[in-house]
Amino acid sequence: MASKKKTFRILATLLGGVVFAAAGAGGYWLYANRIVGVSHANASAPTDMLGNKRGEESKSVSTPPARISPDPIYMPLDPFTVTLRDEYSSNVLYVGFTLRLDDLASRQRIEKHLPELRSRILLELTNQSPELIRSKAGREALLAKIANIGASPFSMEQQPQMVANVLLTQFVVQ
Repeated sequence: MASKKKTFRILATLLGGVVFAAAGAGGYWLYANRIVGVSHANASAPTDMLGNKRGEESKSVSTPPARISPDPIYMPLDPFTVTLRDEYSSNVLYVGFTLRLDDLASRQRIEKHLPELRSRILLELTNQSPELIRSKAGREALLAKIANIGASPFSMEQQPQMVANVLLTQFVVQ
């Protein structure tokens, strides 16, 4: 009788260990996919004001390859300061970007509509989580989103801006 109890305890302990290991692995997998999930959506699909595909929530996207122009035009943006909140804490993000543009017409359109562009970028920054923004993949996804936001036309009659790349020039999370 004592040996059956001992065998049962050993089996219960092993089974409990396997269940905990599986739960831990599943939790890690969910967490890792939420942080570095990559969307390979069609780039020609219509987008909203923030550069997200219509009908979809904000997702991480892979960084598009930078187009190289022979004479790049750099346009620094004033730094942004936003509060990032998650379930347990609040952090401050201070970030600066410089846009690399392919043509002067894009720069002129952005300068004319700069308050609207800054508003779109602020809306995207406030949707970021502190954990996501601290990871390299999260920062790269953010730069890709900022490039999409910068390239989006400001009205239906305008052409998209030719944003070749977005450079991260200042970055602090506290």
